[in-house]
Order: sequence, then structure tokens, then C-alpha cells
Amino acid sequence: MILLAVVAVIVLFTSSCGSRNPQPVYNGKSLSEWLGDMKVGNPKQVTEPAQEAIRQIGTNALPFLLKEISDLGDLWQKVGATNFARVGLTRLYNVRIAFKTLGPIAKPAVPALVDLLNNGNDSDCAAIALTQVDPQFAVIALTDALTNKLIATRIAAVDALFYVRSNADIAVPNLVQCLKYEPSSQDLPQDVIMLKGFTVDILGAIHARPDIAVPVLVEALSDKEYGIRFEAARALGKFGNQAQPAVPILQQIAKDDFNQKFRAYATNVIHTIQAQSP
Repeated sequence: MILLAVVAVIVLFTSSCGSRNPQPVYNGKSLSEWLGDMKVGNPKQVTEPAQEAIRQIGTNALPFLLKEISDLGDLWQKVGATNFARVGLTRLYNVRIAFKTLGPIAKPAVPALVDLLNNGNDSDCAAIALTQVDPQFAVIALTDALTNKLIATRIAAVDALFYVRSNADIAVPNLVQCLKYEPSSQDLPQDVIMLKGFTVDILGAIHARPDIAVPVLVEALSDKEYGIRFEAARALGKFGNQAQPAVPILQQIAKDDFNQKFRAYATNVIHTIQAQSP
């Protein structure tokens, strides 16, 4: 079945790229135009016809959407560094909305999305698209991606797990390893901080497997980055009485940390943990 799905997407992709206008059209408007109607703030009389149009386009949208995800390098060349972030965020939003609207209709794209997640130029788009098409499979694919050698792929996987966090217990062991990630010489310091910060957040959001999650979050309370320490305290509060091992270091923070806001927050987390204790 997966092989047939891959072949179907390749055929659609090839036929689309062979035409002068790779975008599918419905009722005289291109897919991009319909997606533009879906932007936040538009009234229902605009967004509802757009949703229906995207569903009618159906699998014909997949080649264009997959090309959008795979062409991140080309986007940099087209719009330049100044506009890259703005255009990239717009495209990320459009891809998420498109795959969310298509839902299971877009399942033929899943194998290509997994490949783009692990090997493509834009892991963020691919990861989020997976969560919109097949949430249960997305948890598995994203959990696997947490061990990818590319830190950008790991960051994308951690970030996308927020969309499927209610079913993401199986990801906790790999998330623990992400928090222990040893950077390579090629990793940017800000990427390492982002990976660990996102990981701390999602461990709290999932608040499962306290036997392995709580100890690494306690360690994160001593991280050199203030933001990671603060988020680790927040995450530990989500575990309630299961975070009892964190109380001694939180008490130390509440007493001695240089940041008044952090001292106060540590005190609140202690109260949360102890209030839920038997």
C-alpha cells in the first residue's frame, strides 16, 4: 500500500511539474488563492468556501504542496534574506492549513512527507503536515525523527509533537535523549538552545513517564540558560506530586536565585507539587 501511495504521489508530482501552471485551479482560483482566503481573521463566508474548494481539489493539491515543502532552498534565492522569514512563515501556515483541510484525503503524501521530514530542506513544514493528515502515524514518525543526526530535524519533530501531545507518551524516551543532546561542531548554539527549550516544554505538556522525565527536568533546573531553567520549572509543575524529587532544588532556587521572577515562580511550583501530594 505504501509503495502504491508513493507511486501515486510521484505520478501526480511529475504531471504537475510538466505543466506551465503547477497549481491546481478550482472555480477559476488557484490553490494559493484559496489558501489566502483561509488566513486568520477572515469571515466564515470567505473561509468556508475556501475549505470546500481545497477539499474539491483533493489529491491534485499534493504535488504543489510537496514542492512547496521541498523548495526551501529555492525560496531563499527568490525572496532574499530580508523577506525569507516572513514568506517562510506564510508558507508554513498555508501548508498546515492545506493539510489540515485535506486531512485523510492527503494520506497518499505521507511517505513523501516522512522523507522530507528526515532528509528535506524544510522539516518544519513536513512535520506539521504529518500531524494534520494522520495524527497517530505522525507520533511514530516524529518519535523516530527525534534521533535524526540533523538537529534541524529534531527541532522540527519536537515542535510538531505539540499538535499530537495527547498521544505522544511513546516519544518520551527519545525526548529525554534530546535533552541530553551533545552538540557537534556544526551545530549553531541557538539551535541547541532551541532543541532543549522545546524538549523541556513538550515533556511538561505530555507529562508522562515521570520515572525518566522528571530526573532530566530536575537536571535542566541547573542549565546555564535561564530560559531553559524557567521552562523546566514550569514543566515539573505539570507532573504534580510525581515531581517530588524536584522540590529540594526548587527550594534552593526560591531562596537564592538572582532572578526575583524565577524565585517566585519556583515557590509557586513547589506549592503545586505539594498540594497534589497524598
